[in-house]
Amino acid sequence: MPSASKVPSLIQLLKPVRREKFRSDVIQFLWALSGLGLLTALIMLEAERWFYLPVSVRWTVWRILFLVGIVLGLGALFWIGALLTQRLSRYRWDTLAREWGRRELEEPDALINALQLSESSTWTSPELARLYVDRLADRLKDRDPGSIRQKPAEMRWKVRAAVL
Repeated sequence: MPSASKVPSLIQLLKPVRREKFRSDVIQFLWALSGLGLLTALIMLEAERWFYLPVSVRWTVWRILFLVGIVLGLGALFWIGALLTQRLSRYRWDTLAREWGRRELEEPDALINALQLSESSTWTSPELARLYVDRLADRLKDRDPGSIRQKPAEMRWKVRAAVL
């Protein structure tokens, strides 16, 4: 009978990877949101410069921005809920295992194979599967989960776009 204790060991290794990926996505979203906010503020200042906007228009803009903030907050709550329930494919254990395995290991599918072996209840050789999962978990314990973030070469185009 397969040991159920091996599934949490791989999941425990993938939790910091998921946290780093989520953190990186939140930072990218906040950068994009700040750029959009800055653009909106500049457009409003320019509109105010050319046209004197009445107080009612200004209050309407503030109300719209407040509603957009509420929608973004609710969206963030749904996003976190979907992340925790494994409903977003970007943050599923198998997707993270595949991506982190490609970046960290010589055999790109080794981590996803180990995850599938550890979750499987019909092993042909339970001892061999446990040994494979244990050895892979030992190799990954000292790896940096932050390697899931985008590399500097992948970020160059984003930096150039932000500067423009």
